Amino acid sequence: MTRAELEAFGPDVYFHLAATFERSTESYEFWEENDRHNVQLSHHLLEIVKDMPSLKRIVFASSYLIYDPDLYQFASPASEATPLRETDRISPRNLCGMAKLMHEKELAFVQQFTGGRLTTVSARIYRVYGKDSRDIVSRWIQALLRGETIQVYRKEGMFDYIYADEVAEGLF
Repeated sequence: MTRAELEAFGPDVYFHLAATFERSTESYEFWEENDRHNVQLSHHLLEIVKDMPSLKRIVFASSYLIYDPDLYQFASPASEATPLRETDRISPRNLCGMAKLMHEKELAFVQQFTGGRLTTVSARIYRVYGKDSRDIVSRWIQALLRGETIQVYRKEGMFDYIYADEVAEGLF
């Protein structure tokens, strides 16, 4: 889609939901994929929409991966769940988390120059699963359907999972 096509559409809200990721371990090849899709494309899309007169809000699906992993990864099983808060330490866990944090900062930067015309929201989303996704829940389901043993990573931790449709509803 071109800038002209988007301007002709005249959106008042822009939802940036897309990302590429390798949840458990990032491969060497993912470095290029992350840069192209999560860094460059996010920047490009913001460049296209930031000055549109009709646009009032940008909603960005960020991630818990921007937080210090010491807050949610443990060497031994946790006795109780530990909630993450917006005020917790920031130290991206991986390339995807770094890209999400960078785009949060870009959004905040652009917003300060819009004179209040445009607001941005960066929703830090936790463990989402959805049909035929690359998320861990979907990978477990596919493995079990094939009769395979599932692989559990960092079983010492506790996580809540949320279905992708519910995330979309919450963002809306």
